[in-house]
Amino acid sequence: MFLQRRPAWRDHGLARAAGQGLRFVRRHPFGSLEVVVAVHVCWELLYNPDARVFLRLVGLNALGSLRSLWALLHVDTWGTLASVGRTAGKLLIATLPLFALAWRGRLWERLRLLALPAVYLLFPLMGASSAVLLAAVSGVTLWLVRFRWLRWTALLPLVVMCASVPIHQFGYVWSRSALLRHCAGNAGRRPVNLRNEQVSPSYRGASFLRPDEILLPGSFETAAPGGSGLGGSWWLRRGEAGWQVDAPSKVNFSFWPGCVIGDELWLARPNFMMAVRRDATTGVESVRRIPIPVIVMDFGEVVCLPDEGRVLVTEALTGSGIWEVTAKTGAVRRLAHDIGGLGAVARRWRPGRILATNGSDLIIYSTVREEILDRTPAGVQMFGGLDVCALDDEVAAADLAGRVRFFRLDDQGHYRFKWGLPLSAPRVVLYSPDCRHLVVTSWDDESVWLIDRVARRQIATYRAGPALRGVTWLGPREFAIADACTMSDVVF
Repeated sequence: MFLQRRPAWRDHGLARAAGQGLRFVRRHPFGSLEVVVAVHVCWELLYNPDARVFLRLVGLNALGSLRSLWALLHVDTWGTLASVGRTAGKLLIATLPLFALAWRGRLWERLRLLALPAVYLLFPLMGASSAVLLAAVSGVTLWLVRFRWLRWTALLPLVVMCASVPIHQFGYVWSRSALLRHCAGNAGRRPVNLRNEQVSPSYRGASFLRPDEILLPGSFETAAPGGSGLGGSWWLRRGEAGWQVDAPSKVNFSFWPGCVIGDELWLARPNFMMAVRRDATTGVESVRRIPIPVIVMDFGEVVCLPDEGRVLVTEALTGSGIWEVTAKTGAVRRLAHDIGGLGAVARRWRPGRILATNGSDLIIYSTVREEILDRTPAGVQMFGGLDVCALDDEVAAADLAGRVRFFRLDDQGHYRFKWGLPLSAPRVVLYSPDCRHLVVTSWDDESVWLIDRVARRQIATYRAGPALRGVTWLGPREFAIADACTMSDVVF
């Protein structure tokens, strides 16, 4: 049997194709990396069900945002135009270098614009970014992208837009000395016996067990026993000199603020809940861990229903379901109907009903019928910014586009917009116990605002952070901020 010789024209074709590939890589130095990333994303969407679920939720959230924007333009016209205009302006400034590349380039550069919808995922950071800094960086980048090997700088404005991420999510970028200096200049008072090694970016919120006893849950940065490493969870007790660290806790996880049923403090984090007891006299602590049979990126804050003996929690990111745990037995089940969207969070309201948000709508949900009873467009994009006044049912909703809106019930039992207040990328909003004031945190990772509800205006700004997360009211004129500086007690 004779071997067949490959025709010479095929060898020339392969050499020509290889030469064209090398010229493409030389003209587009990052083109190969972009192709690899695109192939990986397509592979994940085809074969990873979690990625498809997340993409579907992002799509639902985007559609809900557009629908809410249209509705809010009719009831809160000028406030919505101003807030969305500022955020959209920042987005336009940040993407100008990408459009400039597409205008000057050929087909490959223009194909890159197909990835621009992914910038929607940066929406929470747009409002918190500095317009002046974005304009300066974008202007310099427009000059740099004229050079072939500097075209990658077109992404620099988007990196600047994400500047608060390493500070918020990864407080470890701060050196120990710099973090301590920053904490010393923050508003409020830290625990009187706070030690330097207890300062950590892992704290998410302070949770009451009793009026004079608070749990500050966090994660250990080292495996040292007894809380001797960095961070960890701590019990705080109010004394004559102020709040002080009382003892380490067995809770070795970061949790959002929890709630109490009986003598148990309930907390939630992805895939499980914890019920924590602590004897008021001996300080002996016991912890129950209840697995939740779902894999999600994050849970929202828990909702306690003491009269019913139930605890609810929402899937905040890679899901939109509501889970129920029976406090006495630990039985777990998922409620029948989801609420859709991203950034889901719920609040206790009336017997048999809760209030929730799915990123764009204010939702009345029946825990008896397990379905949505009513929905009201409340924000272009919300991410957990929801609270209800226990005295008159007024609702405050924080829109990341740059506005806090207030809603009240009409005669038919539907929530309607009443008034709003412009703030930069508001994230968490909470009513004081007497509902006279509200405290609001920002995605800029350093600002906390105090709002006078009667006067309908902002009356104070406090510096906090880094890793600014939860806030908790300690009294009508006192609240606590949880961040990398542990807990700061602010009295006004």
